[in-house]
Amino acid sequence: MATLLCRRHPRTSARDGPCWAEEEFKWDQGGKGNSAANAKVEKAAEHARKKADLERLKRDDEAALLSRPPKGKQKLSAQAAKRDAKAQTKAKSFTAENIDDAIDALSLVTEKTDAASKGSKAADIERHPERRFKAAFEAFKERRVPELRKEMSFLWEDWKDEAYAHSADLASLHRAQNPGLRLQQVQDLAYKDFRNPTRTRSTKVHLNYDADKGARMAALDSVRSGKEARLRDA
Repeated sequence: MATLLCRRHPRTSARDGPCWAEEEFKWDQGGKGNSAANAKVEKAAEHARKKADLERLKRDDEAALLSRPPKGKQKLSAQAAKRDAKAQTKAKSFTAENIDDAIDALSLVTEKTDAASKGSKAADIERHPERRFKAAFEAFKERRVPELRKEMSFLWEDWKDEAYAHSADLASLHRAQNPGLRLQQVQDLAYKDFRNPTRTRSTKVHLNYDADKGARMAALDSVRSGKEARLRDA
């Protein structure tokens, strides 16, 4: 009878049992197959893990962008919306009884309050307001003198009949109350009206010619506070 030999080890008889080297070879091949399958599974798991990490980082970046303060045009739009809301709130607390008050109230509720805008306004405060006093009075006088003459004319028409009936000195009454006053007298009345703070509603600001930035900012705040106090009390 022929003797069956192990093909890897011919000297070993098959009757002596399976060759240990053959068995080791089979186990080695099976191990390589399992290793390849495990490597494939691990590679797929690693890919899924990296994909999940990328998704998480993307969500974190989007959340960070939403939480950041707006820039450029978005920032300006946000500031404008905030300023409009602030203006509407302030407008409810001010009362304007004439056109001058209305203009002041409008300037208060629409002015910009950021540092750059306030600094620019403070730099524009006049250090020599007396230089424009004469020009301002001349403009006021041209408007007020005709109004005074018209008012005096109405007064004289109202009092004329009573003056004829009761006044023996009609000439003196006429000189005192009619529009025939001398021009200088009418101009003096106009000057009194011009200096009347209840009529002009002007806020006086005293600022030295060498005033620094702090003094200019304080003067600007003083003007604003004066307008707010006057309009709230109006």
